[in-house]
Amino acid sequence: PRFERVTLPDAADVTVMGMGFDGERVWVTTSRGLYVRDRGSWHRFTTAQGLRDDNLLFLVVRRDGEVCASYLAPYGLTCLRYADGQIRELRHIDQQAGLSSPVPYFLAEDAAGRLWVGGATGVAIFDGDEVDRFTRAGGAPGDDCNANATWVAPSGDVWIGTSSGAGLFDGARYRGRPPLPTVKFGRGHVGET
Repeated sequence: PRFERVTLPDAADVTVMGMGFDGERVWVTTSRGLYVRDRGSWHRFTTAQGLRDDNLLFLVVRRDGEVCASYLAPYGLTCLRYADGQIRELRHIDQQAGLSSPVPYFLAEDAAGRLWVGGATGVAIFDGDEVDRFTRAGGAPGDDCNANATWVAPSGDVWIGTSSGAGLFDGARYRGRPPLPTVKFGRGHVGET
């Protein structure tokens, strides 16, 4: 057995940063864009197709077919849907959308389909339109997550690695961000007493 060199189109000496597989296609993040090998053909996506930058870092292929890739520059991440050689849907997730850190250090999906994004200032968990954040103050082992230091166990537990140690999150029991407390007035008076 030996390795066979695979040359990506328009990228003879490209730096490959991440790889993922969705059951049919191979996805590759590189210093020159996002590549997908679909039915024997390579397709490349760059800023021309809506990405924020061509220099991509980490990648997660989600069970629902969505592909999310992070950037080396502080642009957050982009999630997309793909069909027939083209991007069909594209959404950007940055700090305005709830991301904890502008440069994600890891991307993962837990057993419940939540997207986990770790960075220099903690972990953000995206569950539909809801975002929850965890830092050292909220029980995480540290704020500074390490590159690709995450593992999702089949049980739903999520392991993360930080510069201060490892942490285990009981994902099977997590039901999302708790609701904000409500304020009720029992009695009140307006004006002078």
